[in-house]
Formats: sequence, C-alpha cells, structure tokens
Amino acid sequence: MMQLFRSLADSGKTVVCITHNLFHVDDNAHRVVVLTAGGRLAFFGSPSEAKSYFQASKLSDIYTILPSKSADEWARLFKSSDAYRRYVASRMPHIFKADRVR
Repeated sequence: MMQLFRSLADSGKTVVCITHNLFHVDDNAHRVVVLTAGGRLAFFGSPSEAKSYFQASKLSDIYTILPSKSADEWARLFKSSDAYRRYVASRMPHIFKADRVR
C-alpha cells in the first residue's frame, strides 16, 4: 500500500496516510507529522529528521519517547525548532504587517 502511495505522490498527487504501522514509512514518505495526545503538533518534517529530532533509532521508537514530555512541552519544543521554522513558519502568510497595525 505504501508503494502505491509513493507512486501516486511521484505522479504529482498529494497523499495523506494516517498510520500507526511505521514499517514502510521511512522508505516511502516524504514528510511525517507526529501528533501528541490531544492532537498537538509535536513534529513535522522528513522521516530522518523526525528520528534525529526525537533521538530515535527508528520511527516506531517515537511512540515510546512521546510520553516523556507533556503535549504542551512537545508543542513548545517543536515551535522553537529549525524544522518548525523551515516547514511551518516559513510557509505561513504574513497577514499582519507593522504598517497595517493601528
């Protein structure tokens, strides 16, 4: 199934797959999203960046690492990370500019 998703993505389609089975994610996913309890964003980036960020040898290890901090802590840590700046903040529209604020 992951190979099918990869071929769809390679053909220019956007594919979103929600899974707890991470066996083929490393080889087939371009980006991963890690959510904490309550759906807080703990990470967004490539599979290799996720392993580095969580200091995990494999993606499935992240499941055992997440309970070490609260959802709020993970969200706060991610918001101050390079991955957040690269993949989230840099893509957000800058709605409020200094010259528009009164």
